[in-house]
Amino acid sequence: MNDRHKILTPLILIGSLTFLLSDCSSTKESNSKIVGEWEVTDVEYDAFVGNVTIEQYLLDVGYSEQEADESLSYFHNYYHDMLNGSIEFDAEYWYWTNIGPTGYEEGEWTIKNNDSIIILDEGTQWETVINIHSLTTNRLIIEFEMEVEEELDPGYEPPAEIVRLHVRLNLSK
Repeated sequence: MNDRHKILTPLILIGSLTFLLSDCSSTKESNSKIVGEWEVTDVEYDAFVGNVTIEQYLLDVGYSEQEADESLSYFHNYYHDMLNGSIEFDAEYWYWTNIGPTGYEEGEWTIKNNDSIIILDEGTQWETVINIHSLTTNRLIIEFEMEVEEELDPGYEPPAEIVRLHVRLNLSK
């Protein structure tokens, strides 16, 4: 390594670290509202198979209105319970949650688009984009889409139907 590289290399590293650290501190300041543990206080969602509601799908495959209502009641109770829980975001960009079909998840989070979206596990097969509808120091309203496989017609052998849920959660600290 010549003398020029001995001087330039440390300067480039110092400049890069200064930029990265200053960028991270301003990002952390703008994210201070999101950091903490959030409990779900209300669950709302719409469910679709293809472009029709689950109710319409069940009626289309031959369920009576009573059978469709009974299946919908079970479906709604199951997903309402599954979507209740909590999520914690820390200042080091890690999250922990018991909301969702797997029961417990952890990973990395980031916030983007002028604090309008949270991305969990960005760049992985588990990436989840969450739209922030409202955020204050103690209240968070989020919306996201998720797909699940469900056997909606017990008399029909697999494959199960892909059900798309548009979820809206109200959370509080």
